[in-house]
Amino acid sequence: TAMAANMPEVICNGSTPLFRIANSSEYWKVERLNITNNASNGWQTIVFINNDDPGPASVAATPDHIIFQYNWIHPAEETGTDLTTSNDDRSAENAIYLNAIDVTIQYNSIQGFVGKVRYGGDAGTRMTSAGLLMTSYAENILMQYNLVEAWTYAVFSGGSSVGDWTVTEGTTI
Repeated sequence: TAMAANMPEVICNGSTPLFRIANSSEYWKVERLNITNNASNGWQTIVFINNDDPGPASVAATPDHIIFQYNWIHPAEETGTDLTTSNDDRSAENAIYLNAIDVTIQYNSIQGFVGKVRYGGDAGTRMTSAGLLMTSYAENILMQYNLVEAWTYAVFSGGSSVGDWTVTEGTTI
């Protein structure tokens, strides 16, 4: 976070997440960015890797070879200060939502996914948050040398109502 002032800042526009990496995408590298959201609109997750509707019908259609490194990923309310009752309303619950193959997430600071929900019907309640959320399909995921700060789960893997071919395997943390 000390380098944030020297990093290009990328902000979600309205309620659209950043880096919505689509089905069949390959060879993305995202690095050295201050990645955040627009606090006035809020969004549940800041970075989506494969959130197409419908989702991939096979492993071949799943995004692969994605690298996120040297980024600061945080909700707009996270400024590097201590969490208190006066700054615990947050506009984003999850940092990275991932359904992909051969992903490396390294040397990132994933901070501030803690506190209470700021928007919607759950406003004011304790949020369920994750630094890395893998709910359908993830294979060969390497997550190393990150600072991950999340209220509920630093890393969550699991889900329901997914196809028989979907499984999470080969993850190294």
